[in-house]
Amino acid sequence: MLKLVENVSRPGASSERRRDDLSALAEAARRCEPRAVRTFVTAIGPAVLRVVRRMVGPTHADVEDLTQEAMIQILAALPRYRGECSVLHFVYRIAVLASMNARRQYAAEKRSTLEYADVELDGVPAPEPGPESTAATHRAVNLVRALLATLPEPQAEALALHCVLGYTVAEIAQSTGVAAETVRSRLRLAGQSLRPKLVDDRRLRERIEGAP
Repeated sequence: MLKLVENVSRPGASSERRRDDLSALAEAARRCEPRAVRTFVTAIGPAVLRVVRRMVGPTHADVEDLTQEAMIQILAALPRYRGECSVLHFVYRIAVLASMNARRQYAAEKRSTLEYADVELDGVPAPEPGPESTAATHRAVNLVRALLATLPEPQAEALALHCVLGYTVAEIAQSTGVAAETVRSRLRLAGQSLRPKLVDDRRLRERIEGAP
């Protein structure tokens, strides 16, 4: 199966402890306690930066600005956080949405959803990949980034979380607050919409349409 991403968060003792720490911080930050807000921003900053880089490409000129905008949106969204998913998953979702909106705006300005120069993907893990495998992965990720702007937001969000951040259907459902079957439906519809553009990339098509 095509592997597009490094898993940014998976269950485990350390991640569970991290989740608890961030939950307490998030609650204090939601109450607008200045010290808690500063600590929370510092704690999630590296993760938000990684998400933005994966969504828009590491060479995008506005990575730092988009990361700051995502942080602002995360703080503004904290009052809506009710603990349905981990704090990190909540943070990732807001960062994904902020990045998608930026790409949509960029696409509109360029008048083409496929005119992107940032084709490199940083940190894609693979067991000793060969040149052809690496090139294929770069093309696939860049294609997903570009095509997100052509989809309705619910489908684009599900596709981004699945193919760019590596979420399973269950994790997407938990993060977005919808049923797993709804997530599968969104991914299926995204795959159907993009099928003509994915005709030459069978592995990517299978990755989208065969979500676990």
